[in-house]
Amino acid sequence: NGVSYKQYAGNPIIDIGSNAFRDPKVIWYEAGKKWIMATVLADKFQIRFYESTNLLNWTRLSEFGPEGTTEACWEDPDLYLMTVENTGEKKWVLSHSVGQHVQYFVGDFNGTHFINSNPKDMVLAIDQGIDFYAGVTYNNVPDGRILMVAWASNLGYIVPTTPWKGQTTVVRQLRLRQYPEGIRIAQNPVEELENIRYFPTHYDDLHLLPGETIINLKGGQLDIEVTFLIPTSNATTAFGIKVFAGKYQETVIGYDMTSGSLYIDRKESGLKNFSCCFARRKDAVMAPENGRIQFRILVDQNIIEVFGNNGKVAMSALIYPDPSENQVLAYSVGGNVTIATLDTYYMSGIWP
Repeated sequence: NGVSYKQYAGNPIIDIGSNAFRDPKVIWYEAGKKWIMATVLADKFQIRFYESTNLLNWTRLSEFGPEGTTEACWEDPDLYLMTVENTGEKKWVLSHSVGQHVQYFVGDFNGTHFINSNPKDMVLAIDQGIDFYAGVTYNNVPDGRILMVAWASNLGYIVPTTPWKGQTTVVRQLRLRQYPEGIRIAQNPVEELENIRYFPTHYDDLHLLPGETIINLKGGQLDIEVTFLIPTSNATTAFGIKVFAGKYQETVIGYDMTSGSLYIDRKESGLKNFSCCFARRKDAVMAPENGRIQFRILVDQNIIEVFGNNGKVAMSALIYPDPSENQVLAYSVGGNVTIATLDTYYMSGIWP
């Protein structure tokens, strides 16, 4: 009943004599009535598949890779079947960690081989922020959702926290959508998170002049949903929301009109001198939809998670601000911008 654990006397069940052979993820493959295990050959940038009917005796099936990026060793493989929500097509997704992000491939799995549907040099990332790594899905979720949680950090620095040295993102529901450029993962925070919202506030048709506008919201646990209208004037070069803003700090979530990208800028977000690569801005290309830019911002003390255009783009970033400077601001650079809708919420803790 999950209280005690006894080691199997026949361990290890698979041994190829390599310390780069690791990170097994096991799923049930219904079409073949068998278990499939995905592992990595980390230094060869490959994912290897095995099959079993009893979880003890495993037969090697095939290898996938190298494809996509090989900027660093491959880790944490995962394999899951999804339905493209706006076409009904079934596709398999193979994901793994590499460098400072989680790469994924959309394709087909026939019980033996995974075949990538995209060009082998195409690189797709589940989260395009700075701190999203080792993302894995829950297997066999009762309602069929594909839910992923990740380590909210990366291998580029050691975070200045004690006594803990790591945290996770919120759980996200992954979805597949057909976009003009191809089938891509979209994602949103798991819907149950809405159960801990309180003190909702709604605004319509807010007109921002160049500079900053104070929003009637403060704190370190917030959920903000905002939709901007694309400015008709070329004078406006950027707009967005600032959190943990004060005299000495700010974390900026914005949209750059020149590059057409969503961004998180933490160059002035608080404590930053523990790493030379921490204080920076990260951009992700995101085109407007129907003349609008929409994003949802989750703020939880020292992490920001942003979901742009209904989750087409996701970005995560750790921050270490002074909690006493916690104002929320809307801003526009160069010209005017209109906020079509703004919904804000405070968030309670999830623990009793």
